[in-house]
Amino acid sequence: MSGGHRQFTDEEILDALAACQGLISRAARRLGCTPRAIYYRRAKNPEIDRAILEARSQLIDDAEEGLRHHLEQQAPWAIAFVLKTLGKNRGYVERVETREVSDETLLLALEREREIERVRRLEQG
Repeated sequence: MSGGHRQFTDEEILDALAACQGLISRAARRLGCTPRAIYYRRAKNPEIDRAILEARSQLIDDAEEGLRHHLEQQAPWAIAFVLKTLGKNRGYVERVETREVSDETLLLALEREREIERVRRLEQG
């Protein structure tokens, strides 16, 4: 031990990561170390890196299962989410449409709005 910090074995880190579904901050709390210590070991040990990546992959699988459940229930938000993300290649994208207008057209539109507002005020008394 140098500087009063305990060195954890790779096995202890792997066990903590497994118990915490690959969440580094939780695994660090479980071990009593900083997340930075686990990131450091991850950079040095491909097995630790692989364990974290596999846990994250499982997390995505779980999320996809949950999404599928909501799709089967016809949840509008789930349908919209899938179409906006996975359906992009079929044209389901959300975008802001803009168009250019001349300064003259813009000024005319503003003047028209002012006139409408003036007439409303006159009608109201």
